[in-house]
Amino acid sequence: MRHIHRVQALCRGRMWSTDSNELAYNLVQAMEALGLIVEFLPRKVHVADTASKSVVAVARSCISVFNGLKRMDSLDNNDNFGSHVVHACVCFFDVLFTSLEEGAAIQVKSRHPDQETPALQALSQLAKGLVDNLRESAQTCRSHAHILEGAVYQLLHRLGEATHELLLNGLRNDSIEHEMRNLPLPDDKLLDPVRQTELRIVLTSAPLLLDSLRKAVTDLRNMPFAGTARVRLQRTLVDRIFGPGTRGLDASQDVLNLPKALGEAPKAVEAVRLDDIQGKTDSFEAELWTLIGWDILGSEEDL
Repeated sequence: MRHIHRVQALCRGRMWSTDSNELAYNLVQAMEALGLIVEFLPRKVHVADTASKSVVAVARSCISVFNGLKRMDSLDNNDNFGSHVVHACVCFFDVLFTSLEEGAAIQVKSRHPDQETPALQALSQLAKGLVDNLRESAQTCRSHAHILEGAVYQLLHRLGEATHELLLNGLRNDSIEHEMRNLPLPDDKLLDPVRQTELRIVLTSAPLLLDSLRKAVTDLRNMPFAGTARVRLQRTLVDRIFGPGTRGLDASQDVLNLPKALGEAPKAVEAVRLDDIQGKTDSFEAELWTLIGWDILGSEEDL
């Protein structure tokens, strides 16, 4: 919460005085902390109130981060700090969807699998809510569009794995024909208990992931270049089912990509103690003149 409070304070200040490094650092740290909270949620199987309150707090904090990223987009700089925040947000969605899958596994393996766990329901609502929020702002905020694209990439990755698991029973192989020979067993043959559990977990988590994907592609038909976007989504899903490069050498050029962090990572602002003032002042002056050069002192007409 300390990082969220700092983000809010920075966003309330004047635009020209906003330190992009400090803002980016607190945004990244906030998302990493929120990821740790979400990672622990599936274990709160029977704690409905706690899970619900935690998800509400995480959702509000994520919205604060998204708003802080909008502020970063408005700053006039080229430090690429925004890309680190985007990457941290996409990594958060990776953790969120993984936790959702873990929650499904806990439910299936529980003694009362017919009772939906509070944590699983809360995680599903959190994922759908955040994706919906990003979808609404993606057309006006480029960074939000990149986060949404990264979240969709994570969704298609998991849904592709689920499709492969359900339709092409067995390990992935370089030859699709080899995989087709290992199709699921016919109905008259029983699967072993371990395999049954694996399939039940996939079939429990997949619809929840589809709910988030449905939110992400809502109104897709009304968006510019809708046809191209749909083809890119389909090609990405095919890659996730059959493995990368299944459509030729140039396939990776027209599918969704996972946003990467660019440039130097934002760093924490170093607090200066009273006994460091003189030393910091000397270091600052030395660094300044090293960068600018001392020769100007010999040119009176330039002073």
